[in-house]
Amino acid sequence: SLIDAVVAVEDAEALSAATRLARTEGLLVGPSTGANLVAALAEAPSLLTGLVFDDQGDRLSPTMPASKAGGIATTSPSA
Repeated sequence: SLIDAVVAVEDAEALSAATRLARTEGLLVGPSTGANLVAALAEAPSLLTGLVFDDQGDRLSPTMPASKAGGIATTSPSA
């Protein structure tokens, strides 16, 4: 099987992890990446040696306002 496990992650946990990544690592990521981190740490904390985040933060503003992102917000360039 290609899928080893399915891990449910609450929205608040995903937002918290994304905020933590922004504050501590300077990574501008969305809540889906936060959810991936939470799930990976919950599933195999001692086995985790690397995790790839496929996130550019380009859709972050509508999803996670600056107040939830630890003061980090993105803006789109004016046309």
